[in-house]
Amino acid sequence: MLRERNGTHRLILPTMIQAKTFGGLRALRRELKTILSKDWKEALETLYSISPPKALISPLRSLFLDKNQLIRWRSISAFGHTVSRIVDQDMEQARIIIRQLMWTLNDESGGIGWGSPEAMGECMALSEGLCREYGRILLSYIREDGNYLEYPELRIGALWGIMRATMKNPHVMKAYSTSKYLSPYLREKDPTALGIALLTLRYLGEDSSAKQISRTLGYPKGLRVRIYLDGYFKEIML
Repeated sequence: MLRERNGTHRLILPTMIQAKTFGGLRALRRELKTILSKDWKEALETLYSISPPKALISPLRSLFLDKNQLIRWRSISAFGHTVSRIVDQDMEQARIIIRQLMWTLNDESGGIGWGSPEAMGECMALSEGLCREYGRILLSYIREDGNYLEYPELRIGALWGIMRATMKNPHVMKAYSTSKYLSPYLREKDPTALGIALLTLRYLGEDSSAKQISRTLGYPKGLRVRIYLDGYFKEIML
């Protein structure tokens, strides 16, 4: 059953399944991979029935690196939904999870942080509180005067995360001058990066000016980009 709360649809289920019934971490990871392969609505219903939600955090993060592209993206969506459940129970625990994602994007972590900026954006899309607290940090990952991510793939991930946060909380992201920091990406040669930037500006209510700039720079009318949103890959014309 869906219940709308604070503008976000939440799934409320009558029975809960304890995560420990699936066995250890590896077994839970395998189960989650199976769940994420289902119809997306059914997958979400199952995810919302597993308790405690914090038990899902580690196995979902491991799926950020899955070879299956759909599983990888759905694990990011599932991560955001899981963190939104944790926000309802313990906001400080949710903050810790966001800081853990931030750490993976730090050079000192020794890793690269694949999927972390996207997961941050998904969490912020589903929690206005997290968006208000960490929106500026997410924006810093695409700023050369900020915590600029050197890998182009990570920057595109950050752009996607910014887009997701903006979709659900445009008033918050607008207050952080998001359009100003997206301007350099209207000159992007990568069509996905350009498409995400244009789509984000659309959610900010600045679609017309963005299109005009992109046409001036020689980008074709009717640009189509394939973007993952809400459980599925979608082709969007900009």
